[in-house]
Amino acid sequence: LGPDRSSPVFIKSAVDAGPGSQAAVTRFRPLAAGNGFSLVEAVPETGRKHQIRAHAQWLGHPVVGDKIYGPDARCYLDFIDHGWTPALAEKLLLPRQALHCAEIDLNPAGLPLVFREALPGDLRTFCIARMGGAAVECILAGGGARNRSLVQMLQSELAPLGCTVLLSDRFALPAQAKEAAAFAMLAYQTWHRRHGN
Repeated sequence: LGPDRSSPVFIKSAVDAGPGSQAAVTRFRPLAAGNGFSLVEAVPETGRKHQIRAHAQWLGHPVVGDKIYGPDARCYLDFIDHGWTPALAEKLLLPRQALHCAEIDLNPAGLPLVFREALPGDLRTFCIARMGGAAVECILAGGGARNRSLVQMLQSELAPLGCTVLLSDRFALPAQAKEAAAFAMLAYQTWHRRHGN
């Protein structure tokens, strides 16, 4: 990754092998998809500025709500000048990036600590509203007993829509992940076509 020399936003990075660039690797794994969106696991192997966001944009699947790496970097400049507007809401869908750090594992650094946090309410709501059942199953996956209260809450939210919530471990992340992991809700444009789903 290096500076995006073509962007009107000075701090924006881009996939680039030119001067000032550094090696950067991010692994993406789709966890659920529906209605033009995907919930993915993004694991950065390096720690570069805006790495997940820049790589997602380069792949053609920008993070929902991303004012810099989303549909147009000028969204960021519009936000600075005018704040959150209906026009930005239409383009970005969320007032913030749909990016969430689900786990930080400090074991590789010699500290026996793993911090985990469930997907926040606003992102859960977005996923459920935009993706439906696939997102619900994925959000609940791997949580087991600690997700029972979440299941009850989601059941009450989804009952009027005629949906049922089922627990599954199909998308569970490894219990002893060795790297920091982040979930990103990526705008989903061509993944279905490429993978035949």
